Amino acid sequence: MIGIEPLAFLSSIIFLIIYFIRLKNKRITVGRSIIDAVFLIYLICLLNITIFPIPFQKNFINDYLISLGVDVPYKYNLIPFMTVWNSLQNAVTYHTYFLELRNIGGNLVLLAPLGLYFHFIKRNLSLRKLIVSGFLISFLIEIIQLSISLSIGYSYRSFDIDDLLLNTLGFIFGYKAFLLIKNEILKQGTVSSKIKV
Repeated sequence: MIGIEPLAFLSSIIFLIIYFIRLKNKRITVGRSIIDAVFLIYLICLLNITIFPIPFQKNFINDYLISLGVDVPYKYNLIPFMTVWNSLQNAVTYHTYFLELRNIGGNLVLLAPLGLYFHFIKRNLSLRKLIVSGFLISFLIEIIQLSISLSIGYSYRSFDIDDLLLNTLGFIFGYKAFLLIKNEILKQGTVSSKIKV
């Protein structure tokens, strides 16, 4: 298994170097540094969930699939909402409500923090651009998974259109949630200033 630890260590070192350079040149605030650090931690967690660990021996792959409770790995699913529908059916049939809710909710939440942080990169995005951005990011993750599967000769992750849809929806929710929170803070600030006056 190839773990994420080396990448996480290298990313942290690079982040610290960039941070101290920008801090020395007074081009970054402490608050923004904290936000960037939290985002780096999120990215590492995201990669650890979606890409790593990468198995390179078939016996490790089989053990990994067994640990996930997967008997036969799905190669792909190109039918929208089929996986979601199957999950809901399993929840009703086998009473695995928490497990299925975790799977569906996990895909929704996966890119929500990225959508939230995306506001710092690009503000006032239209809904169309949000959908395209979220879809492309999710699609990139799926393509990386597919490329690794082809490289090792085994599907260690499945390509699922439902993942793309749920991830994109979560990305939009994250971006919109930031706008709602920001507007609420601005509204509260305006009310407070009026009261003081």
